[in-house]
Amino acid sequence: MAFERIFASVEGGSLVVKLPDFAGTFEIGHRSHLLKTILTQGTYEPVLAEATKNFVNPDRDFIDVGANIGLFSVLAASLIASGRRVLAVEPTPGALHYLYRNISRNKLDTKIIVFEGVASHVRAPMTINVIPGMEEYSSLRDLVYPNLEQTQPARISVAAETLDHLVRQFKLRPGFIKIDAEGSEDDVLRGCVETLRDHRPIVIFEDWPESIMRESGGNPGAASELLAANGYVIQQCAPGNLLATPREAPGE
Repeated sequence: MAFERIFASVEGGSLVVKLPDFAGTFEIGHRSHLLKTILTQGTYEPVLAEATKNFVNPDRDFIDVGANIGLFSVLAASLIASGRRVLAVEPTPGALHYLYRNISRNKLDTKIIVFEGVASHVRAPMTINVIPGMEEYSSLRDLVYPNLEQTQPARISVAAETLDHLVRQFKLRPGFIKIDAEGSEDDVLRGCVETLRDHRPIVIFEDWPESIMRESGGNPGAASELLAANGYVIQQCAPGNLLATPREAPGE
């Protein structure tokens, strides 16, 4: 493909791209498949970005689990009111490098908080699979993407914390939680039950096909089941993503 030919001899560096759908400009490493998508399609996950805009409560805080380089964190920061905050949860050093740079680039240092680790149901170190330069695929599960078969992931130890603890620690009032945890969405939610009960945020989360989830060692349907058990209605909102809304009006 043209993209691969153009970048075949590129050995380092990054590009800065302007993304109106995400209300900011972003520095992205040259190996990232996010960059490939943006350069070939002109945007990234536009349906999910639009759903985020439609459902964010501007008077509440926003939690971005699996923030990567900060696309949705920056978007959310542009949507919420002054005094409200975004908590960006990201464990991988490569993505954190660009996340901090993109926060500063968009002048959001006082609005976006970063937790350097994973959100889970336990508070203990965990081992995550990472492909340097393509941190968007990082997962606590086995990596089973067909396009990564020739790529050897690194395994690194990262901190893990529950969202319930982080919400208390930073005194957040979350109205929206976005979860992109590469197959560990149910573990994130298991550490978030208190937050779901007390704050009733809207949740958008990644939903892998059952076959891929099983191959990676995950639990198909577990995230949806947990949310349903806590009074949420589940529906599809974007390709590969589900929307969970409280049965009552959000925030009541």
